[in-house]
Amino acid sequence: MSFQKIIDEYLNTPIFKGGRNHELFKAAAACKDEGYTQTQAEQALLNKAQGDGLPYGEIMQTIRSAFDRPISDAPRLEGGNIGVNLDWDDDLGGMLHAPKRKIEVYKAEIPPPSSTWEHDLKRLLSSGFNENEKICIVKDLMERDGKHVPASKGTTMSVGQLLEAPTEKLHEWIGHNNGAYMRINPMDGQDVKDANVTAFRHVLVESDTLPMEEQLSIYRELQLPVSGLIHSGGKSIHAWVRVEAENIDQYKKRCAYIYEILETQGFEIDHSNKNPSRLSRLVGVMRGTQQQYLIADRSGQPDFETWVQWWEKKATDLPDIESFDSIKAEDPDLDPVLIDGMLRQGHKMLIGGPSKAGKTFWLINLALSLQAGRPFFGFGVKESSVLIVNFEIARSSFYNRVLEVGKKLGINDYSNLDVWNLRGKSAGIEELAPQIIRKIKDRKYGAVILDPAYKMMGQRDENNAGDITSMMNYLDQIAVQTGCSIIIAAHFSKGKQGEKSPTDRISGSGVFGRDPDAIITMSEIKDEQNAYLLEGVLREFPAFDPIGIRFDWPIHVIDDSLKDAQVDGDLKKKINDQDIYDSFLTLSGGDMNQSLYWKDFKKSIDIPEQKLKKHIMSMKPYEGLQMSLNGGMVVLKEVH
Repeated sequence: MSFQKIIDEYLNTPIFKGGRNHELFKAAAACKDEGYTQTQAEQALLNKAQGDGLPYGEIMQTIRSAFDRPISDAPRLEGGNIGVNLDWDDDLGGMLHAPKRKIEVYKAEIPPPSSTWEHDLKRLLSSGFNENEKICIVKDLMERDGKHVPASKGTTMSVGQLLEAPTEKLHEWIGHNNGAYMRINPMDGQDVKDANVTAFRHVLVESDTLPMEEQLSIYRELQLPVSGLIHSGGKSIHAWVRVEAENIDQYKKRCAYIYEILETQGFEIDHSNKNPSRLSRLVGVMRGTQQQYLIADRSGQPDFETWVQWWEKKATDLPDIESFDSIKAEDPDLDPVLIDGMLRQGHKMLIGGPSKAGKTFWLINLALSLQAGRPFFGFGVKESSVLIVNFEIARSSFYNRVLEVGKKLGINDYSNLDVWNLRGKSAGIEELAPQIIRKIKDRKYGAVILDPAYKMMGQRDENNAGDITSMMNYLDQIAVQTGCSIIIAAHFSKGKQGEKSPTDRISGSGVFGRDPDAIITMSEIKDEQNAYLLEGVLREFPAFDPIGIRFDWPIHVIDDSLKDAQVDGDLKKKINDQDIYDSFLTLSGGDMNQSLYWKDFKKSIDIPEQKLKKHIMSMKPYEGLQMSLNGGMVVLKEVH
């Protein structure tokens, strides 16, 4: 398939969630190979990608990533007398779809070359080939677009011959420091097409879009059965995954299975690598100032079949179905209470409030109360170690805030409080969660406070239910694996919050108002400065009576005079039929036969328009009078 055809098919085919980034990346890479500039590619692809539902920033980043990838850094070698490869859209199906589960990914440390890295080729040959097999090395390169790419089919030689030859002879034979290539599978020496592969042993995996530390982490955490992990001397790690296929059809199916699992992890696969005659980087040689070296030889699961069994068990490792009688016989204990009447340990809580309401001060107050075992707004607490993950405030400023709150509360012992300052280090929760779990798993925290929530979203859209559900699932994983409560803060949407239920006041997707076990809202009180009504929507406990509080910097304090106050625009205001009739008669001058314009009448009563209209439509006769709505008029009639 030509590069332009790839572009045209992308522009004319709707892409649904799950494959949008990959298809955009593929089309952008084709644009580059077709000779488009990056600006031309953006102009050609932007509207289509937005129509598929991708946000602008994500589109631009994906196109940039495709253009950052050299045209032939891992060359396709298509057409002509070089060889015939599988096409972009050749069928890779036939195997059952791989079970999808996103694993915990951390940033692995890339090990440096060993002191004997020049001998890495012999290690790789011993790990991935038999002595009687032949391999193909490409040392002849040409410069194109500032890169050194293959200029020939390469030279075929026996593995045994290379294992016996001195390493220095190989370096002399290559004769330059521009890097070199070798094919991932043994060849027959007749040509370099897929038909010349003598053993369909390895599938090549690499990505130029993920940081190398994440690539290595994914390879390791997936326990891929590899013969070698190769530092390319550039920005990717080549994994030679052992599939030991019997023929090309089985090879394609096993390749598809591996790629599907990797793409679930957010791994941007270079699908042009799916040919068994593919070139990879030759280890043990220099590429400019960088070494091409072996990070690891044989590792992961022992073979492909064992790996598939391991993965399918790991990916679908759900608990067994239980009979209720067996649960009853066990009589499991409830999770311990962390905050009386509000939150259990290991559960999630969200505090929502308007901008500049002092949510961070509220959270610091909670953290200090927990770590000191002191009541919090009248709620008893279980004394617990607490970690605050601070994404937003400068380290010195946050330190000062904690001291100021502690001083106001009369607390000067902070031995149960830890702080992780990550200002400027924010990332998506998919990256943060594994690191948080590793760092806190053995510390026995009662609560981890993550402030603010939007700093953990990464590329997520706060209005997208799927995106927020995904984020909440990661928070669940932290809670389940560490046993601590997770507490986050979020901001309110715009408008008068009293016109909404407490769970709908949080800005963004409704998942914010449904997922947490405890939702605490801090809503502005009408006609009061720095005054808020604290309300709770709780899964494990009955709702508590609203608490009136004032923000007296740096803490919120209870003000009993506010407990019956109304949130600005409060829907709970009682509608009195007599007040409505009196308003009508006042405006009409006592004339019961007069009709009033709705636009004038609604202004006379301090009740939200839709609520007032709904109430009038349901009103019963009052003292011989019946009110109704007729078009844009309010009508009053006598009834008998």
